[in-house]
Amino acid sequence: MAYKLDLQNMKIKQDVRVGRLAVGAKLKKLREEKGFTQGQIAEATGLTLPTIVNIEKAKVSFRVDSVHAILYVLDAKLSDLEWKQLK
Repeated sequence: MAYKLDLQNMKIKQDVRVGRLAVGAKLKKLREEKGFTQGQIAEATGLTLPTIVNIEKAKVSFRVDSVHAILYVLDAKLSDLEWKQLK
C-alpha cells in the first residue's frame, strides 16, 4: 500500500511540475509580447530578479499572489494563462 501511495505522490508532483512549466512559459511569452525585461517585471512587482527567472523556468513553486502581481504589470488576466490547457 505504501508503494502505491509513493507512485501517486510522484504523479502529483509531476503534474504540478507540468503545470508550473506551462504557467512559466506563458508568463514569459506575455512578458516578451509586451516588451518587458525580467528586470523590469522584478522592479515593478517588488519580486526579485531570480524569482522572476525561476518562475518562468518553473524551478520553484510560486505563490498565486506573485503571478497576480506579474499579470497586473503585464496588464493581463489570469484567464490569459489559458488554465484549461495545463492538463
